[in-house]
Order: sequence, then structure tokens, then C-alpha cells
Amino acid sequence: IQQTANEPVTLTLYSTGVKIEFGTSGWRGKIGQDFVYSNVVRAVQGIAEYYKDKIKQGIILIGFDPRKNNDLLAQETACILAANGIKSKIIKEEPTPTPVLAYLANSSNGEIAGVINFTASHNPAIDSGLKFSPYHGGAADKSATDAISQFANTAKTYQMISYASAKNIGLIAEMSVEEAVNKYVFTYVIP
Repeated sequence: IQQTANEPVTLTLYSTGVKIEFGTSGWRGKIGQDFVYSNVVRAVQGIAEYYKDKIKQGIILIGFDPRKNNDLLAQETACILAANGIKSKIIKEEPTPTPVLAYLANSSNGEIAGVINFTASHNPAIDSGLKFSPYHGGAADKSATDAISQFANTAKTYQMISYASAKNIGLIAEMSVEEAVNKYVFTYVIP
């Protein structure tokens, strides 16, 4: 995990030889082989470029499952988005179930423009991944995932800012897992 600046900085992306290929909304890989920091940063910068090109407004909700380092990668993702001028809301204190993230996006009346969820879903525990879902919380279509992959694979640099700085200037907001789950349970499961 990188040390970050108080102001947005541009950093060089290093090639690992891995091509980022999104399928079924996400990109997955073996932890420590394909799914490494450099590749995650590349994928997130690809999502940031897609947002700036196609989405252009709304916040990105960030969550994660309990796989190795997903909590830290979620925070780094918020920093990359913030350095690109994209607001995010992160559930950073503990893992959040995927259906909760999807519901929060779908029920946000357009406030949430997309979700980045660090999960490899049903894949073995030695894998991890990240998924991008648009405002409706469901799977991103092929044109979106192809564009994200293209942006990620052609990126030479990425943007970064410190978490504390981005939070202080309002580019990162935090949501408790309790608030997220309660919203899901009491407005969807038991209305």
C-alpha cells in the first residue's frame, strides 16, 4: 500500500504483464499472482477513467468481502477515485454483503452512480477480485466492462491522494456497516 500525498499526485503504473479483463462485471485473479497491488491500481484507474468519460456524476459506493487485504484495497480505491475528482462512500469498518451494496445503489435515487466491490464471489479463497456495478446495482453490461478493461490496460499513470486529505475535503465519506445493513433489512427485506 502506497504512502500518499495531501494533494493529488500522478504516479507511474508498473506493468506486471497481466492484462485486466473484466467479465461478469468484474476482474478476478489469484492473490499474490494476478491480484496484486499494481494490477488493482490499474483496474481502479480504468474505472476512474470510465467514470470521467461516461458517467460524469454521482458517487461510487465501495465495499469488500473478508479476503486478504480487501479492506486496505478498498481504502486505496477511495483515494484513487478522490484524486481523480470522483466522490465515494466507503463502508470501511468491516465486510459488507454484496446484496446490501447492490440494494443501496439501486435505491439511491441516482445518488450512487456505481459500486466497486472487492470480492471474488464464489471463487476459492486463494482468489480475490473487484466488481464494478452501475447505478442499478446489477451487472455492468459488456460495453462498460470492455471500456473499463481498455482504459485499465492502456493507463500509464494513476492518481492518488491521502485518505485523510480526501475525507477532509469531502471526496470520501464513510458509512457504517450497521447503517448499510439496517437500510437493506428495514427498507427492503422487512419494509
